Amino acid sequence: MTAPHPIQQRLLTTSEQEKLASRTGARRTVYYTKQVSKDAGGEFARTQQYLGEWKDNQWHGKGTLEKADGERYVGDWVEGQRHGAGTLWKRKPDGTLRKIYWGQWQNNLQSGRGQINYEDSSDVYVGEWQQGQRSGVGICTYGDGGVYEGEWLHDKRHGFGVFDYKSGDHFEGLWVEDKKEGKGVHFYYHAEKRAHTKRYDGEWVDDVPKCGAYT
Repeated sequence: MTAPHPIQQRLLTTSEQEKLASRTGARRTVYYTKQVSKDAGGEFARTQQYLGEWKDNQWHGKGTLEKADGERYVGDWVEGQRHGAGTLWKRKPDGTLRKIYWGQWQNNLQSGRGQINYEDSSDVYVGEWQQGQRSGVGICTYGDGGVYEGEWLHDKRHGFGVFDYKSGDHFEGLWVEDKKEGKGVHFYYHAEKRAHTKRYDGEWVDDVPKCGAYT
């Protein structure tokens, strides 16, 4: 009877194979790819890569995800979603990274308090978020020089807020879906005198003053 070869090893059971394949804890970079050519032996392209902690085969803990277009998230993960504190970066045409958002996340959306630098308008918002939208209290500095500080709802100015215009004018009052609506006071700035020399107290409807008095 022939004895088994000394280096011969038994086959792994299904449960043992799953245990070896399971990703839990800190791991080195894992690369994700897709086939870009349907031909046999066709080329593959990298779609994203992840470096960080895992739990039950999902991103969980501290980690960094970088996509093929250069977008990068560094922060907390829970069950494969951005959840906790984290920073989102995007790559500019010159190859450098631009910080887009940093703050709190919940289920892959901005939730809690955070700051965003908008790419298309140069606006900057610092404040509260709910499900990826500006909601709560926050300050937005607009690219044209205006500044709004007050309440937000569903990504729009909504509630009581104060707006400082680039011209020096100043408004305090109520807003509904990004427009002045209800009672408010508008102070007019005199550039030569460097002071507010006139004010309007009244009611606004659809962003237009309708009934009030100048002093």
